Amino acid sequence: MSDHLNGKKKTVSLKQRLKERFTIMIVPHNQKGVKNLNLPKWLIITLLLSFIALFSFSAVTITKYAYLSIKQRNYMSENEDMIKELESLIYNSDNLINVQKTFGISLNNLLKTAGLSEEVLFNDAVGIGGPLIDIQQNTNKPLNEENPEDMIFSQIEEIKELAKMESEISVIDKKVEKLTKKLKYFEEITRYIPSIWPILGDGNIESATSSKMIITTLPFTPIVAAADGRITSVSYNNEKITITIGHKYQFISVYSNIYSLDENIKEGSAVKKGQIIGFVSKNSGKTFLEYSIFIGNSNGIHSVNPVDFTYLGR
Repeated sequence: MSDHLNGKKKTVSLKQRLKERFTIMIVPHNQKGVKNLNLPKWLIITLLLSFIALFSFSAVTITKYAYLSIKQRNYMSENEDMIKELESLIYNSDNLINVQKTFGISLNNLLKTAGLSEEVLFNDAVGIGGPLIDIQQNTNKPLNEENPEDMIFSQIEEIKELAKMESEISVIDKKVEKLTKKLKYFEEITRYIPSIWPILGDGNIESATSSKMIITTLPFTPIVAAADGRITSVSYNNEKITITIGHKYQFISVYSNIYSLDENIKEGSAVKKGQIIGFVSKNSGKTFLEYSIFIGNSNGIHSVNPVDFTYLGR
């Protein structure tokens, strides 16, 4: 009984404490018009708790915002580095192609100087005038009109020139071998990068932007995968099909306005560079393919100009 009364007294005591009032005196600078605020204790506690909750929520929100801002900057920095590496690859590939063209011109000029056809690079040397052709065929005078002594000295000089030329060609062969290795390495890289014309046969680039290009062509022209990869999605919109292919190095290629798919093409299928994936459709009186290239991952993707990659691997 006494315990029950004590508990009741404590309860009443707590209520009384909450009902206690505090007087806050506001004294102006001139000490006139003093104001007294008589506030209950429970109101002051409620305001204090509300302020603490608001302060805690603000601190958590600001911390989370700062963390997300830092994370976003890091993702943007990673994507910028990726784009710079990509631009460097395009620049180096252009230089490599220019070196190859220059070397081909120099080598053909050298072969012409030696009296050989420039087609010796691609055909049988014996069939077009190679090492088995008589050395005298390049002289201006008929053999029977030339002095025997002059002929001997002429042949000696030609032999010296041929020996010198053989040494020069040996050096060129080493350069050709080195260049071939570089081209094979470049070919291996471009195997996984969208780098070829995305249709079989001719077509016209009707329009091109930094994110896509429109290629006009004949109806049912075969569409090919621009690089090795895997089909990540096949979507249908008004009987028109769009295929998305994921490649290595975080590349993505998208082919839109497709009439029908090749029988082996479905979501999840692996495709090879140059493999037929579908056929061009006719839309609003025009037959065209909409082709786009992106680079990135789940953190974000960036569109790139597909024209820069169209002939990279051809």
